[in-house]
Amino acid sequence: MAKWGFALSKQEIQLVVQTYVNENAIKTTFKEGKPDDDWFRSFYKRNRLSQKKMEQLEKCRRTATSDPFIIYSFYDRLGETIQQLGLQDKPAHIFNLDETEFNMDPGRIKGVAALGQKVHRSIEGSGKENITTMACISASGVLLPPLIIYQGQNLWSTWKGSNDLEGTCYAVSDKGWMTTAVFNSWFSKFCSIVSERPLLLIMDGHVSHLDRGTIELAIQNNIILFKLPPHATNILQPLDKCCFASLKLKWNQKLTEWQRLNHRRLTKSEFADLICELWNEGITEAIIKKSFESTGIYPCSREKYPVDRLNKIKLQKLNESVQNPNPLDVFELNQEKKNDEIGANNVNNSEQKIIEKETTNETNDTKTFQDNNVKPQPSLSTSFENILLNKISKTNPEIKRRRKVNSSCAVLTSAEYLDSIR
Repeated sequence: MAKWGFALSKQEIQLVVQTYVNENAIKTTFKEGKPDDDWFRSFYKRNRLSQKKMEQLEKCRRTATSDPFIIYSFYDRLGETIQQLGLQDKPAHIFNLDETEFNMDPGRIKGVAALGQKVHRSIEGSGKENITTMACISASGVLLPPLIIYQGQNLWSTWKGSNDLEGTCYAVSDKGWMTTAVFNSWFSKFCSIVSERPLLLIMDGHVSHLDRGTIELAIQNNIILFKLPPHATNILQPLDKCCFASLKLKWNQKLTEWQRLNHRRLTKSEFADLICELWNEGITEAIIKKSFESTGIYPCSREKYPVDRLNKIKLQKLNESVQNPNPLDVFELNQEKKNDEIGANNVNNSEQKIIEKETTNETNDTKTFQDNNVKPQPSLSTSFENILLNKISKTNPEIKRRRKVNSSCAVLTSAEYLDSIR
């Protein structure tokens, strides 16, 4: 269940066991058939289980990262591209870029206090203000200066850091996010800063990265834009998998210390200075090289991808399609195996027997079991597997035709709402 993305809590496991015990009339010492905490602890240790905080994982992301047709196709195309460009021994020609957000207030961390005392930390802002920052790294361990995107209409003189890294880029957008105009402007500078050619730039498929102007500029500068599969960047992208986690850990620690000493909000110029101070410390050369290697980007290797994340049924189909590219070949191979088993001379007779078996009723099926001395196994009224599957049974709500009720700002009571619908 945990592997499918539906891990059960302790209470849910106890309820599942209670349902199984009661519906199958099993005698136990449990009160009303529900096991207690002592039973759960024994069950927990006996089966070598562990309780963990469940992370939220979007269904589309779980589906994409478990599809071997998507994942292995990406690695195959990446390997072919690296070979065509002759970059097998040129890590300095392979780059990865991505954006992330840094909160202006420290996140929740553990604090030390007296026993039974509530612990809180005073923050100066709302806790929701973020600043987008983009990083760009190469497989050789090079880290470019950051691109900092503020929210606003114009850049102001007081927003530039006084101790920022040389080459740090600044930009503004209406919501403080990456936009097509900002990325185009940065990409033109990237083409002049990085001199290696040909260049392979790996990035996600965000709409701001795939503008026509960016693509034309990449063609002119002999830069190949290689897009990562959608919803799989958390595993396939070097920056996502290794680099940002290390940087944000140091950012959170530094920001916590800064607010304790200053007791005020962090200004934009101070943000630039602080992020630049941690930039090369949080994303070191060793971390960058490890991130490319662990994701299988460079050296390109699909074996680096965790096989246990892949859907076994789809993986089997992929292996069969690789061995037999033509679907007709797979069909003919199966037919040959059947013919070998039943004999070439008895093919017609065997087919007739199969048809007869499909058209027999339940009485004949029972006789067949008795004739073969095979007795059907008795089954419990409710199997443990069915109880588990009922926990994730999918129900589709009835789709109703939508009609406009009220386009004004008037507040409707429940009764008025029903009258308007009628």
